[in-house]
Amino acid sequence: MKHNLFLVHGMGVHETDSWADDVKNKIKEVAGRYAFFEGLDLEERINFLPISYDQKLNELLQLWKEHASDMSAFLESQELDPGLSIPEILNVFENADENKKKFFWTHIADVLIYRFFVTYRASIRTHVTEQFISKINWIKDNNPDHQSSTVIAHSLGTIVTHDALHMLGSNLYTDAVFEPADWTFQRILTLANVSRVMKSDFDPYSSIIRPASAGSPAYFKSFVNVRHKFDPFLMPFPFAPTNWGNKYASLELNHFHEWNIHSFEHYLDHPKVHIPLFRSIISSDCISDAEIQEAYSSYDSTTQFGGKLKCIGEAKEVIENELIPLVQGIDEQSGLLDCIPVLMESYSIYEKIKEISEGCNA
Repeated sequence: MKHNLFLVHGMGVHETDSWADDVKNKIKEVAGRYAFFEGLDLEERINFLPISYDQKLNELLQLWKEHASDMSAFLESQELDPGLSIPEILNVFENADENKKKFFWTHIADVLIYRFFVTYRASIRTHVTEQFISKINWIKDNNPDHQSSTVIAHSLGTIVTHDALHMLGSNLYTDAVFEPADWTFQRILTLANVSRVMKSDFDPYSSIIRPASAGSPAYFKSFVNVRHKFDPFLMPFPFAPTNWGNKYASLELNHFHEWNIHSFEHYLDHPKVHIPLFRSIISSDCISDAEIQEAYSSYDSTTQFGGKLKCIGEAKEVIENELIPLVQGIDEQSGLLDCIPVLMESYSIYEKIKEISEGCNA
């Protein structure tokens, strides 16, 4: 019987379903490293259920771009959370070069829209909640005896998922019965979790988006949170709950196996992420202990740099001399707006690493 795997994307451009294909292909790729999966069509074992919200972000994003020449008036015309400082945003944007402005529109604006634009945040929550309702009803109708489900949420998708499912499971959105007593997910896997720094009206430490061991009501039997030690988006107000019991696990990575360490696929590439996932949704013995030991050893400190990252010596120099000091200089108590200039600077460093790796002839 198939396991139901919900996938929720993060910030950036996700206009079509190709993002979900990329994630599915990555899951299939890493599965192919292990003998059990040889010749196995993974889609015979997993229902991949993508959840998208980029189209809702784009509705405002396009309007915002059209009014970029008079951004102050545009922002003042919106229903904004009191925490947004319009002069601060204007200062960041006006002092950015063209490359950083590109990143502002493709990534930073997504974050600002969800966190501070009240009407659009509500619209995104509704859109995502309705997708979960539709897919859960599909599971109930088509597979009533096997409703085991996992959610993997990435980056901005961690707070969007948190808010939408808290609404769904707390009956804040609909009269339909989706409370924890009637429906629970087997597990949630959050990659690059920003739900604490992005929180608005629902507190991620006290909501129902928690494992059963953290107390009732809980929407998940288990919860795994994965962060990268040098991912700049995770430095301010890191997600680190306490006293959530033995069904909560936290994992920190430090690998550089492609230029964009924040990407969904880069997180999934690590065996400490995908091996427990496969053993929980396929079978506990689908990957042998010997294979696990070999896979983990390929990601130890001696091979921190590798994979798709090319010209490692030159790339490593930029990472160690520019990216890591930048990340380590971020104050954990910094607010989201305080960190935006640093995040935009990190993009420039990522671009430099990308140029080195993709232009490598070694």
